[in-house]
Amino acid sequence: MGAIGAVRVRGSLMTLFFPDLEAKYKREARAALSAAIREWYARQQAALSRGEPFDEPPPLDDEDGNDKDRR
Repeated sequence: MGAIGAVRVRGSLMTLFFPDLEAKYKREARAALSAAIREWYARQQAALSRGEPFDEPPPLDDEDGNDKDRR
């Protein structure tokens, strides 16, 4: 028997067929966003400590939980 799969239709089909996979996807997306924010913050603090301007916008999260890294 084959597995039934669906790819992102606002997450509803993924939730229906693969609830554990969706939870894993969300955890990984959150972890990646958190790491990007920590890296951004470290760059910001390093620039500020050197007295340099820092105008890089922080990485943001879109409505699906995906990292929108705008570097």
